[in-house]
Amino acid sequence: MKKRLVFKNNHQRVFNLVTAGKFLALAVIFVFAILPAIALAQFGLEYGTLTGLGSEDLRVTIMKIVRIVLGLVGIIAIIIIIYAGYIWMTSAGNAEKIDYAKRTLRNAAIGLLIIFLAFAIVSFIINALIEATGGRRPGGGSRRRRRPGLRG
Repeated sequence: MKKRLVFKNNHQRVFNLVTAGKFLALAVIFVFAILPAIALAQFGLEYGTLTGLGSEDLRVTIMKIVRIVLGLVGIIAIIIIIYAGYIWMTSAGNAEKIDYAKRTLRNAAIGLLIIFLAFAIVSFIINALIEATGGRRPGGGSRRRRRPGLRG
């Protein structure tokens, strides 16, 4: 004996038909629209130029972003140092304001040191990755120096 699906009411039957229709529509869209686009897609540097993303190496782009972010954070640290100096100069001998200014100045100087060290570490890592993968350095050229008179 075969069991038939028994629906409690027509609403459940209609809901199941609509759900099946949605699934079928998504399958048709995937087969006829998305698969050909994936098959014809070109990936790589050419794709980046077509989309306006640029054709630079990803490592160079990351380094540019890091430089911008660390530059903005450095500007904020300099502004905090200037603010601490202003508080100190306008304290009029108030010990609490002088202590606050000294703490702020010390913390801003430590933050600026951390920013410089972060930039140095990121620069070192990016340059090491570029040299390890045989790519060009962001400054242009490589570290290998040729001896005069020797070719190759």
